[in-house]
Amino acid sequence: MKVGIIGLGYWGPNLLRNLAIQENCSIVAYDRDIKQINKLEKQYPQVVFAKSIDEVLCDEAIEGVVIATPPRTHYDLACSVLDKGKHVFVEKPLTLDSTEAEALVSKAAAMKKILMVGHTFLFVPEVREIKRLLDEGIIGKLLHIESNRKNLGKFQSCGVVWDLAPHDIALLYYFTGLAPDDFNHHTELFSHISSDVADAAVITMTSKKDSLSYQLNLSWLHPVKERSTYFVGEQGMLIYDMMAKNKVVLVERRVESCNGEFRHIEGVSTTIPIDDTEEPLYKEMREFLATIKSGKTDCLSDGQLGLDVVKTIESM
Repeated sequence: MKVGIIGLGYWGPNLLRNLAIQENCSIVAYDRDIKQINKLEKQYPQVVFAKSIDEVLCDEAIEGVVIATPPRTHYDLACSVLDKGKHVFVEKPLTLDSTEAEALVSKAAAMKKILMVGHTFLFVPEVREIKRLLDEGIIGKLLHIESNRKNLGKFQSCGVVWDLAPHDIALLYYFTGLAPDDFNHHTELFSHISSDVADAAVITMTSKKDSLSYQLNLSWLHPVKERSTYFVGEQGMLIYDMMAKNKVVLVERRVESCNGEFRHIEGVSTTIPIDDTEEPLYKEMREFLATIKSGKTDCLSDGQLGLDVVKTIESM
C-alpha cells in the first residue's frame, strides 16, 4: 500500500517512524521545512520526500494520507485529501471548530472514505485492559473518574485545554460509552504567565443519566510530569498511572452507608499485568492501513469521536 504523510515537525516524525516499519507500505512524505527533510532523508532512505503538497495529493497510487500539521490547518488539508478520493488520518484535535469537524465527518461518509483521528491513547494496552475491566464490572457501578495531565509543558497559543484535554476527553467517552450531550460541564481556566493563554485548567463533568462525575486537571506549570487516572466504583477502585512501574492497580477499597453510618471496607491491592509491548503509535498506524485494506469505513478512533471531542472542548 502507498500512503502519504504531510507534516514532519513536532509529532509527524513519530508517525513516519511507525509507518516506515509497517509491512508492505511505501511512503511519500512532505514538510515545508527543508532542514527537517534533509535530516529525515538520512534516517529513511526508503521514503520518497515530495517537494510540494500537490505531489502527495495528486499521486493516484496513494490510498491514504496522514496529516500531522498544526490544528488550524487540519480542515483545509483533510478536505483536499478527501476531494482527491483518498482516506485520511488527522492528528488530534480533528479541528478547532465543531462546524468544520462535522463537515469533515459528513464529507468522509458521503465519499465512503475513512476519517480517522489520532487519539493515540486508545491504542495503549493499559487503556484497553481498563476498558475490559470496567465492562466486566470489576469495580461495580462507576461513580467518579479523576484524570491528571500535568507537566512543565510546552506553551502554545491554543492554550492548555486544546493541547491536553483531547487525550482525556476521548478516553472518557471510550471508557463510558457516553457522548457530549450526556454531560453537563464547568471549566475553570487559569492564566499565570500570559493573560492571553490559559496554562492551567480544572474541568468538571457530570452525567445527565446517572451520578457519574468526572474531573480533569490540566497544567503546563507543574513541577513533575503527572499522567494519572483514578476510577471509583461502588465495589472498588482502579488506578492508572502512566509514570509508574505498575501502571494499572485494582484497589479493593470502598465506602458503605448503612442507617446513616459510613463504613470503610479495606481489601488488597492487585497489580494488573500487562504483557503487550507494541508501541501504541505502531498499532494506530497499522489500524489505519488495515481499515483502508478492509474496505470498511469504521475504526476505533473515527471521525465521530474526533467531532465529539472538538464539540466538548469548544463548549468549555
